[in-house]
Order: sequence, then structure tokens, then C-alpha cells
Amino acid sequence: MNRIALRVWRFSLKNRLRPLLIKKNEFILIGIYFLGIALLVFENCSTQNIMKQIKLIFIYFLLLSFTSCSSLNNINPLSLLTGNKWQLAGMMGKAIDTGKFAEALPMLSFMDGGKLSGFTGCNNFSGDFNLEGKNISLNPGALTKKACPGSGENEFLAALSKVKDFKVVKDRLTLLDGTTELLSFIPEK
Repeated sequence: MNRIALRVWRFSLKNRLRPLLIKKNEFILIGIYFLGIALLVFENCSTQNIMKQIKLIFIYFLLLSFTSCSSLNNINPLSLLTGNKWQLAGMMGKAIDTGKFAEALPMLSFMDGGKLSGFTGCNNFSGDFNLEGKNISLNPGALTKKACPGSGENEFLAALSKVKDFKVVKDRLTLLDGTTELLSFIPEK
């Protein structure tokens, strides 16, 4: 396998592992990319080899397109939330004012069974969440009771109580009230 074909294979494998990131328009562009690479690869081949390789690429492209479409419909929304500790990156559509939080930035962890845990920037909490499709409700539940300077904890908890929807785009979790962005998170580093 030459270097160009290996890059194409790595590119397709990487994107197969992240099917949510490929939209229909991007998928068409990827197809055009594959065809362009195929023309470069076949430049120095005999006619018989070119036809065999074109058939293989066409079959691969068809299989990739059918499996991508079906896998998009079967993704469990819970799998988008679990597996990460989410660190606060924005509130109310704006960047974080770190001075509002006493110790560190707030965090959320979604666990199987509808369990939710986190940190408000001062206190820890352990509660639950209810997920129905893209609709979600969060209940911080039990909260430690340290006195906290700044208004960050209260603003964070108020925003959590308003959450009704969520979306995950690339590595960013956004909690919404309809179309209003309440809180955005990135995976903890």
C-alpha cells in the first residue's frame, strides 16, 4: 500500500470512529476527496489494475456510506455524555469569569443509571439526570455546604436547574434551554 492510499485509509478509519462529526455535505466532500486520491494512485498503473482498484474503491465507498447512515440512527445519546468529566467552558454563551469560582472551575460527570456528580467550583454534589432523546433534566441532589465566596456557584446551579436540552459537537457539550445556551463544557484534561 503506497503512502497516499495509507493516508486515505487512516483518514477514513478516523472518521468512521466519529460518525457524528460527519454531516451529509462533508460526506460528499469526503467522497470527492477519495475519487481525487484514486486518480493520483492510478496514474502509473496498467488499465487492468486501474479497473480492479476502481471497483474496490467504489465498493468500499458504498459500504462506508451505508454503514455511516445506519450508525447515525443507532447512537445512544447517553454514550455522548458518559465517559468524560466535563469542565465548564462557558456560561450563558459567554466565556468563564474564573474569579467567580473560589477553588476551580465547575465539573460534571454523567454515569450509567442516570447518576450525576460534579463540582460547583466550591462544593461537590451527587444527584441524577433524566434523559429522553435529546431532552435532559439535571438534579444536582445532595450538595456539600462549604461557604463559597463569589457568585459563580449560585449562577452555575441556577443554570443547571433550567437545562432542558443538550448537544455534543466535536469535544464540546452544550446544555440548553430550548435554543438558549446555558452552559458549555469541554472534557477535563
